Amino acid sequence: NAEYMGEISGSRIMSQVDSSLQMVPEHPSVTTARQNKKASMKPREVVESKVIAAIDEILKADTPTLIGWMDREIGSKFDTFRAAFETHKIDGAVFSLLTESHLREMSPDSAIGDRLHVLAIRDKIIRAARMATRNHIIMEGKCFVSPPNKNADFILTAAALKLVFASAGEVQVAVSGKTRQTSIHTYTDHIDISTIEDVDVESETQMVKVYEDVKQQVVQSTCCGSKTVEIMDRVCTGERTVGVAKLYIRLSVETSIKDPAKEAEGGHRGTKFLTLTIEPFETGEKLHQEMVSIMEEVRRVQIVHAE
Repeated sequence: NAEYMGEISGSRIMSQVDSSLQMVPEHPSVTTARQNKKASMKPREVVESKVIAAIDEILKADTPTLIGWMDREIGSKFDTFRAAFETHKIDGAVFSLLTESHLREMSPDSAIGDRLHVLAIRDKIIRAARMATRNHIIMEGKCFVSPPNKNADFILTAAALKLVFASAGEVQVAVSGKTRQTSIHTYTDHIDISTIEDVDVESETQMVKVYEDVKQQVVQSTCCGSKTVEIMDRVCTGERTVGVAKLYIRLSVETSIKDPAKEAEGGHRGTKFLTLTIEPFETGEKLHQEMVSIMEEVRRVQIVHAE
């Protein structure tokens, strides 16, 4: 059985939600299409070079391992520094801290070009470490987003909150007259953590509908007459009471997420306020805690850079 969140009730100043809005359950064909699409996707980790791919190995490397890696990267240009790295115990943890003055002190006879090659590798490692941190997935799950009053998958990284929306294609089944969802298209909105001014969470009790996948037989017209095919349909079998979390997010800039109310008024479609409804409450509360922690870290970095 698959259970989905039902009617949304209540409102808040930051995001007024029509109590008649419902979490619309996906048809089984859309669920299958989503799973197939996800299975065919490449890993989310961004691998732009062998430096990024090996970043964990490099940062944890001892001195002999780092020396071997540098030999493979720049070859003879590292000859001048091999003995110096051993003498001064330069390992992966401190390599990114090296400066040109360090290299000149360690190896006074080194050529400027060789030093620049080493520093170029150092810079690659620094960029790779930052990229790996930014793209690391901290938490992901499902939610209902208002606006635009749609289901979405959320993905939280150290750099952004990503909301992945899906829209289904439909086709009319002959004879039965029913509309079936047959394809899925996704689009993602990225909310940079630095643009989030505040995030709050509260618990709410809601009545949600319970759905069950049921096999049905329908008649389809063909060029030679008709045939009976078996399809999966989603049927509401009842309701239940659940505790959900409502996350209220205030942004410093408008997002590109469509606000139906503003569009109806002919205004700008963006919004500075979002409400995420997440079941169960514990999942929403954990997302809130992770977001607050990341926001605090981003602000500390901004203060350091300002100084």
